[in-house]
Amino acid sequence: LGGFGGFGTATTTSAPSFSGFGQPNQQQSGFGGFGGTTTSAPSFGGFGTTSTTSTAPAFGGFGTTGFGGFGTTATTTSAPSFSGFGQPNQQQTGFGGFGSSFGTFGQQKPATTAFGGYGGFGAQQQPQQQQLTPDEAFTHCIFKVSFFGDERDTTIARWNYLQAMWGTGKAYFSQLAPPVEITPQNYLCRFKAMSYNKIPGKDNKMGHVALVFNKSVAQIKDLQLQLVPTLNQMLGGNPNYSISIDGVRGLSDDKSQVTIFVEERSPTTNEVKRITATDLCAYLNQPMTKSQLNNFAIDHIVAQIHPDEDQLKEYLMNPPKGIDPRMWRQAIEDNPDPTKLIPVPMIGFHELKWRTKCQEAETEIHNQYLTKVSRDLENLKQRYTSSTAQIMEYRRKFAELSHRILKIIVKQEITRKMGVSMSPEEEILRSKLENMLALVSAPTQFKGRLSELLSQMRMQRDQWSHAGGGNEYKLDKDSTDEMQTFLAMQQKAMALLIDTMNKDIRALKLISDGANQLMRG
Repeated sequence: LGGFGGFGTATTTSAPSFSGFGQPNQQQSGFGGFGGTTTSAPSFGGFGTTSTTSTAPAFGGFGTTGFGGFGTTATTTSAPSFSGFGQPNQQQTGFGGFGSSFGTFGQQKPATTAFGGYGGFGAQQQPQQQQLTPDEAFTHCIFKVSFFGDERDTTIARWNYLQAMWGTGKAYFSQLAPPVEITPQNYLCRFKAMSYNKIPGKDNKMGHVALVFNKSVAQIKDLQLQLVPTLNQMLGGNPNYSISIDGVRGLSDDKSQVTIFVEERSPTTNEVKRITATDLCAYLNQPMTKSQLNNFAIDHIVAQIHPDEDQLKEYLMNPPKGIDPRMWRQAIEDNPDPTKLIPVPMIGFHELKWRTKCQEAETEIHNQYLTKVSRDLENLKQRYTSSTAQIMEYRRKFAELSHRILKIIVKQEITRKMGVSMSPEEEILRSKLENMLALVSAPTQFKGRLSELLSQMRMQRDQWSHAGGGNEYKLDKDSTDEMQTFLAMQQKAMALLIDTMNKDIRALKLISDGANQLMRG
């Protein structure tokens, strides 16, 4: 049976394929081209199929073989790619296109069409299968199953609904249509949740551009040394350009992202500035440059910049595919920090697993950063201790130098003032010093008291030496009572310890006797 019949085409046998427009095909083609030669039966014919011999012009004039005149019949075996009205076609086609078997008014075809559309007026016609969109096909799988035409269709619909809820499988709804591949992105999938991500991007002046590779992180690290020279060559090999890799991280098991930025050094002022992310991304997305980057399996290139307000508003107003608008609006309302976070759907266990991996990687980064901070704090503590010791040493040296300088100044002043009478200020200072010396030297003042203390210390030292080395000690009553209480507590503790040891010895003896009895018994 042909795949999709044309408008009035004559079909006997067919085999599915899908060839291009006008492409000469020596095998069974499914999409006949404009004027291409073929020797088989296309399943999904293009606009005008051809016969087994030479070709004709693609768009012939009225009366020619290309676009036959009204009512004319072609007697040759060649078939134009755009046959006119009245052109009989013996070629097997599936979708003949406009005029491939659009015969004369009232003319019968030699064979019936597979899914004939508008055949010759009055010719035998078949109902045409309408092409459904993926959403319409999915709706038919749930609500409009007509596979058997009886009560079994209800069972198939329930099975399709169950597959849609868990988000995997193939759903059938008609024998004339292929099955629908069910993915977790459908509206009925129950394994969905909402999460929040930080608003991506940085300042455009940072110049960060993300290169997404269809390779794992391990493969990217092997190509990292080749990537920088290649990018430098694409930038014209200018020595003023310096390409740096900011980081490499995995997006999935077979995808990874490399973040780069380019710095430009001014040859005159030697000033370094970064190329903006938008300019670098636009340059790398040029067809010639991107074709060279495709050799490294680069999927796409994105500038890592903050989205503007219009882009965020558009993102929040349009729910992602497969997400209920009510669920999306509720996630927007529950956003803990709308200025920094945006809602992101998690559909299926694969995305949940991947998000868990991302969180583990982020936690590992945080732990590494905390370890680094702890290490830095330890270094700072050591440096602080060392600096404190150095400061104390410098203070001691400063005091010594100050005293030395003071001594030198005193000697210089004495040498300079030798043989010179004292000035009035010096006389006043001398009188003050004499008064202070007299005050200190008075019997009732500091000197007398200091002499008395020294004499008492000598007397006590003499008494201890005459008493036999000072081995006699006396305690007051409070100290004696306190010592007795402490010794009584120690004695009680020792008695309790002895009692515990005796109990343990008896228990061990009992255990040993029991073990011996068991061995003898």
